[in-house]
Amino acid sequence: AELLAIKLKKLSNDVLSGVQVLSCFGSHVDVEILEAVKNYDGTSGTTLMPALDTAQKEGLVEKAGPTYTFSHDLIQQAAFDLVPVANRVPLLQKLVACLIPCCMLLASA
Repeated sequence: AELLAIKLKKLSNDVLSGVQVLSCFGSHVDVEILEAVKNYDGTSGTTLMPALDTAQKEGLVEKAGPTYTFSHDLIQQAAFDLVPVANRVPLLQKLVACLIPCCMLLASA
């Protein structure tokens, strides 16, 4: 896992952030979820999907239909471990805050 962490640290900040966001959801996540959280950091969110496309080219993730999946569980774990401990809860809170409106829409349907 340490070698994977070293490889991940060599990625651009955008790509590393994208992989870290993906890692918060486990080994795989649907594009709809990623679209819902793409503005989690208060930006326009234009870098998340291109970042994951780059991660796919690097062999870190695979895309099958509407789902991104880590190529290996150790990559997911290494990406999550690279999120500083002090930043994990705030990151997860931001992601959940983005998902709440989606859940509200589903609940009212």
